[in-house]
Amino acid sequence: MASRTKSARAPFGVLDLGSSKMACLIAEPTPDGLVLLGQAMHASDGIRMGEIIDMDQFSASVGKTVQAAERNAGLTIKDIHLVTPGGQPAIQICRSRIDLSDPIISRRDIRRLSAKQSEMSAPEGRRISQSHRLQYLVDGQRHIQNPNGMRATELAADTAILSHNSLSFDNMSEAVVQNHLQVGHIHHSGSVAGLSCLTEEERDLGVIILDMGGGTTAISAYLDNKIIYASTVQMGGQHITRDIARVLSLAIGASERLKAIEGSVMMGGAEQPRMFAGGFPSQGDNFVLSHTVSASDSLSLPNGETIERQLLSDIIRTRLDDILEAVDERLEQSRMKQLCGNTIVLTGGASQLTGLSDYMASCWSRSIRIATPHGLTGLDGQITGGPFAASLGMALFVHNNHDDETALRVSTPASRTGLFGKFGHWFKEHI
Repeated sequence: MASRTKSARAPFGVLDLGSSKMACLIAEPTPDGLVLLGQAMHASDGIRMGEIIDMDQFSASVGKTVQAAERNAGLTIKDIHLVTPGGQPAIQICRSRIDLSDPIISRRDIRRLSAKQSEMSAPEGRRISQSHRLQYLVDGQRHIQNPNGMRATELAADTAILSHNSLSFDNMSEAVVQNHLQVGHIHHSGSVAGLSCLTEEERDLGVIILDMGGGTTAISAYLDNKIIYASTVQMGGQHITRDIARVLSLAIGASERLKAIEGSVMMGGAEQPRMFAGGFPSQGDNFVLSHTVSASDSLSLPNGETIERQLLSDIIRTRLDDILEAVDERLEQSRMKQLCGNTIVLTGGASQLTGLSDYMASCWSRSIRIATPHGLTGLDGQITGGPFAASLGMALFVHNNHDDETALRVSTPASRTGLFGKFGHWFKEHI
């Protein structure tokens, strides 16, 4: 059975199990915060759209990535914490109650309630990854932060439980064990990306964060400084690359370079939104294009053909619309768009497309910004940008929750509490 890291204050590792790349960080807690000791990246093998499809290849990729990070840090680790967009993540609400024999709530009563919370279980076929308390309730009064010393006859608490598909959970853990490592925390990539990319005020007021990776787009929502929603759409930047390769008859590598260097989601002609009236920009959201361009420019492809730049943008935008439609559907089903304010934050490697934030703002009529991670020092210049948001966020999560038992992964028998879509309804009623 996977277990928590035994020495939480010693250097620890974090492994981001992405569909296009694996990233391993080794960090050390210090009085001044976390210091990054080593890092490594390796192409992901044996995994597609967040799910393992070849255990041998996947396990080998895990081993190579961790070993490279250990060499970079000059030390060996025994425990590793995992961050993944896969495993069909979902959050449910569970309420625990105790009757009080004394009219004054004591710390003993709070410990009794916590013990009852620890007995909560995941739905059948799922495994609990993380849990955190949303609120206490004192005789039905909500939004209680600390009930100690209050008068009441009943004490209750609502807990948010993040769970994953048991098969995915166990296979990820097995790959780590095959490399003679122990599994600590396992968390959803979109959720922990919020810890490294969002401000405390954003998490408090309500915000949606999209971690756009190679094979997946991880969705999370924060409100009152708590994660209240997690899901994953199995489409990402790799799907855009493959579309380019198919339509233009290019190799995957050439298509990826074309997307990164010349690609844009801008529209031209009559379709162009009002904010883009001046044509294609010379500078994208996150990088500078090769030269000042317009929609009618021609591009020379590696296969010798010439196309209009607008064709490349149309290919990119068609798949991007599919991704955004799937994300929007999840958010509407869970009512997160109504609950979490007007801000959507983008991170991850696929969020670097030129014009993406402006395009999304025009489609969704919301404030869109692209965020970069923060929170670690050391190895200056070696690890920056959206592709590392989830792994850096996971390092912060481990550091901040090393002695918080309510945040630990739990392995308990299954229950039959409903999962999908209930979270938004609960928040509409209780928040």
